[in-house]
Amino acid sequence: MATQNISKFKIESLEPTSFSLFNVTREPRAFAPDDIKAACNNLVIRELSDSPVKLSSPSQFFLHYLFTDYFQRAHQSGLYNRQRELFEAIGKVEYGESEPVSYGMFFNKVLWPCNDITLFDKDKNPLIVARVVDEKDSAVSERTDKSNAMDWLRNFVDKLNKLQTRKNCVAGAFFAFVGDFPLDLKARVENLIGVSDPVARYDCKLPPPAMLSLNLLEMHKNGDTAYDDEQQVEDEQELLDYSYRGVLVLPQLKN
Repeated sequence: MATQNISKFKIESLEPTSFSLFNVTREPRAFAPDDIKAACNNLVIRELSDSPVKLSSPSQFFLHYLFTDYFQRAHQSGLYNRQRELFEAIGKVEYGESEPVSYGMFFNKVLWPCNDITLFDKDKNPLIVARVVDEKDSAVSERTDKSNAMDWLRNFVDKLNKLQTRKNCVAGAFFAFVGDFPLDLKARVENLIGVSDPVARYDCKLPPPAMLSLNLLEMHKNGDTAYDDEQQVEDEQELLDYSYRGVLVLPQLKN
C-alpha cells in the first residue's frame, strides 16, 4: 500500500511520572481498579505531523477501546492471565500505523472496506495487529469484487501467520466489525481456537504458526453521544473517538 494512504500516530503519557499502562502490566495484582482507570486516563494518542491521512472514526474508536475498555476488563475479569502476552504488549506500544487493505495484483487490486492497524514498540517490533471492517465505508462503496467477510478474515489470518513466521513478536490481534459481527465468521474463529475447550475459549489462540490471541469485537454507533465541551475533549485526547460503543464478542466475558 502506498505510503500516502498510511495514518501514523504516537502513544504517549500525559504525565510521564504518573501511573501508566506499562506500570500496570509489570505487576497487575498490585493495582486497584481506580489505579487502572488513572493509568488509562494518563494515555493520549497523537497523530504525527507527517501523517499523510487521518485515522478513520472506526479506527480511532478501536484504539480508544484497546487502551481503555479492553485493558480494564482484562484486568478486572482476570483475562490478563489467559492473554498475558497481549496484555503486557499494550503497555509497550509506542506508536502505530493504519492503512487500507487491498487485494489482488498490481493494476487489478481491489480496495476492501477494511483498515489494518499495527502497533509497534520502541524497537519497531509489531506487537498488536487489528483489522477494522466498515462495510458502509463510502470510500469503497462502489467496489465490484465478490469478496465477503470470510475472505477478509481468511486474508487476515494468513497475514498473521506470515508476520509471525517472519517476526515472531506479535502478541495478539483483533478483528473488529462495525455493526453486528457475522455469525458464520464468529463460528469460523471459534473453530480455529477450539472454543469447546474451557481454557482455549479465553486464550483465543490461533493454531500454528500464528499462536496468538485473536479477539473479536463489535463496534456500534452511538447516535446520541454528546459532550459539553467537544473542543476540550479534542485537546486532551486528540484521536479518541467516542461515537461508538464496543462489545467484545470473543472471548465472551461475564459482566
